[in-house]
Amino acid sequence: MPNTAGDKVMMVIEGKEAIARVDWRRVRTIVAEAGLNERDVQQLEQAFRQSTFCWFGYENGQLIAVARAISDCTWSSYLSDVAIVPDRQGQGYGQQLMLAVREQLLPFGKIFIYAVADKIAFYQRFGFAMLTTGMVCAGEEGMRKMHEQGYIRQP
Repeated sequence: MPNTAGDKVMMVIEGKEAIARVDWRRVRTIVAEAGLNERDVQQLEQAFRQSTFCWFGYENGQLIAVARAISDCTWSSYLSDVAIVPDRQGQGYGQQLMLAVREQLLPFGKIFIYAVADKIAFYQRFGFAMLTTGMVCAGEEGMRKMHEQGYIRQP
């Protein structure tokens, strides 16, 4: 049962200061179950530790949501690995997480994200718009995978 105060969903969101006690296997599970790519636990931990900002959402002490961002803290930030456990999606936890992300990142200008296709409408609810000139570069295998997953039009 969700932790609520009246009709309002309540999730305790901690930042990067709480990173030392994060269960990285749990983060890997959340990311995978939310529809993002399977990740190596050590690489996932490294990605979060090297990020400028992190968000860890807890319900009744259990980690149920994560996100991270890389930012120049001046003009722009790149938001990544936004994930909520599937059985908590659609209950307001994603909204609570995204409002916390926006509150922290918008003072630094633009927020960029590339989203799983079925989550585009979710991000649009928080002011995100599709780019017409966005581009990406990766190695041959990375480009092939992004094409297969629908992130890019051509490999």
